[in-house]
Amino acid sequence: MLKWPKIINKTLSVKLSLMVVCEIALLLFVALAIMFYFARQTLKAEAMRNGEQTLESTVQHIDNILLSVEQATGNIYWNLLGKTNNRERMFHYCQTVIESNPYIVGCAIAMNPNFYDDKKPFMAYVHRKGFNNESEELVMAKAFGGKPYTQQTWYTEPLTEGHACWMEPVKDTPNDEAVTCFSLPLYNGNWKPIGVLSVDVSLALLSQIVLDAKPSANGYSTLLGKNGAFLVHPDPVKLSHETVFTQCESEAISSL
Repeated sequence: MLKWPKIINKTLSVKLSLMVVCEIALLLFVALAIMFYFARQTLKAEAMRNGEQTLESTVQHIDNILLSVEQATGNIYWNLLGKTNNRERMFHYCQTVIESNPYIVGCAIAMNPNFYDDKKPFMAYVHRKGFNNESEELVMAKAFGGKPYTQQTWYTEPLTEGHACWMEPVKDTPNDEAVTCFSLPLYNGNWKPIGVLSVDVSLALLSQIVLDAKPSANGYSTLLGKNGAFLVHPDPVKLSHETVFTQCESEAISSL
């Protein structure tokens, strides 16, 4: 009969030990879960901050490039006003713009078709050979693209808008390389539009800057146009067949 108290005591001690072990394990699991949650939130917040800083520095880099292009073009613009009567001198101004800024790969000065006495369209165009910023060889031409300059947006849009503007990238260039144009309308003494001054910036340059910006180890950056089209994207298919809106629609449909 004395064995029963011993057995009961052992059973209670085992149960108590198991209860203590389970409670400690539960507390440890809860503590680890809380630590994991806050560690994950901290890493996520840090990754977001690093990504934002990377994107901000990339945007600042591109802004500085575009601002330098605008300033270089503006300096020539004011020297050009009032001196447009000498058409051959227009090539000199184009060359000066390109030489003043390494990011400018081409420059065009196009006058209204009836500006000169012979009533013929006139355009002076100078560009770097191969659109390579390291090339010092310049090429002069009197045309840009496969259609008259009076039908091209870099010429028509600033005249219509009446102010300087950046154009959507075009690929119809002498070297078949995509460029984005910064165009300014030219005015005479009565502030009537007489032509356009336009400079080209290679999209390959901006593309390399954007693609080099890595918000995270497995992330990437893209560059969008005004209409949401992908100008820079690691997937070449998206560059010619997709916009950010069509991508959102396709993702929404696939999630249904």
